[in-house]
Amino acid sequence: MIPELLPLVSAAILGILCITAGFLDIRDRRLPNWLCLLTAVLGLIAVTLLVSPQGALLAAVHGLIALIIGMVLFQFGVFGGGDAKFYAGIACWFPLSQGMLLLALTSCFALLLVAVWFAISFMKRDPAAKTSTKKAMLPFGVPIAAAGFVGFSMSPFSPF
Repeated sequence: MIPELLPLVSAAILGILCITAGFLDIRDRRLPNWLCLLTAVLGLIAVTLLVSPQGALLAAVHGLIALIIGMVLFQFGVFGGGDAKFYAGIACWFPLSQGMLLLALTSCFALLLVAVWFAISFMKRDPAAKTSTKKAMLPFGVPIAAAGFVGFSMSPFSPF
């Protein structure tokens, strides 16, 4: 493959993964394990090709740290298990030095999601209607996916 196309192909693959995750999370409130694992593996391959094998090692460390923290948050009911695994998969697209960028972007997109979610819920509230617990959960895979793609787009090896 022509090296100049690697960033563009990587961005396209990440975009497809992020769109898939967002769609599945909105539709099912579930992020499947295969998607989280595929995201992590393809991220490590991309970082290996775009940065270096050492960069991929640091991205793997980033993903592992994110997974451990995510699982702790899951145990306390702060975060869904699929969200924790998907965030860890997205973290594998970023060397450890870019971890705070990913966390900051995810936080910003999550705040935006919460604000929009509450505004929509307030406008269409019906006291007589019963909402299923599943539909009441916020699809945090959406801000994670958005942050992953935007963060990748901001990286030095981005095609944008």
